Amino acid sequence: MTVEVIFSHSGSMFAYYLGIAEVLQKYDLSDVVFSGTSGGCFPCILLNCERDIRDFFNQILEYIKTNSFKNWDNLIKDFLETYIHEEDIERNQNKFHCKLTKLKRFMLFEKVVVSNWTDKQDFVDCISAACFVPIMSSDNQFYKTYRNEKIIDGFFSGTSSEAITEHKSILFHPNKWRFINPTWLLPSKDTEWLSAMYELGFNDALANIRDIEQVLNPIKEKELENDSASQSK
Repeated sequence: MTVEVIFSHSGSMFAYYLGIAEVLQKYDLSDVVFSGTSGGCFPCILLNCERDIRDFFNQILEYIKTNSFKNWDNLIKDFLETYIHEEDIERNQNKFHCKLTKLKRFMLFEKVVVSNWTDKQDFVDCISAACFVPIMSSDNQFYKTYRNEKIIDGFFSGTSSEAITEHKSILFHPNKWRFINPTWLLPSKDTEWLSAMYELGFNDALANIRDIEQVLNPIKEKELENDSASQSK
């Protein structure tokens, strides 16, 4: 049975989501589709790629330390161009639904979902647009241009917590298991704080493992099911 795993907007709590994602790697994700926007894009992408989440997060921290002079828009785009590979994009085709907000006339918002990319640059531009918050991401930009459209973070069109498919779903959002200070959603380059958020997400997921196991099966359990099916044949 296909399951949709949703990661909502997060700002700097992308680190919290990556902690959750490390726990999700212990589950069978073969029949999972992901949807997300803003910082919620990163766990979706990495889980589809089957990359080591903790190792990738440590690379993010090191990149922030050495490039802290960059604004958030350039930081995200340059990091993705460096650390995302062509095979990662192939693994996300039709498996990750990226939620965007298109700016229309008179500042009206339109929901946009992208799940196919033509190449690496198209993918990087899409994710950086999904993370773009006017003023906060860049000093002199109010939107990103993506596929000839004016695009900002998917949060602004109300898609953040919405399911894209009609499949059974599980939603991860910053307040799922605890009250969070709204300022935690603001962009932060404090790597010690980001590390603490990662561990918080990891531990919260372990403490609330029953929520996860209502929709996902552990990998070992899936292997046992396959073994049983083989024996019955």
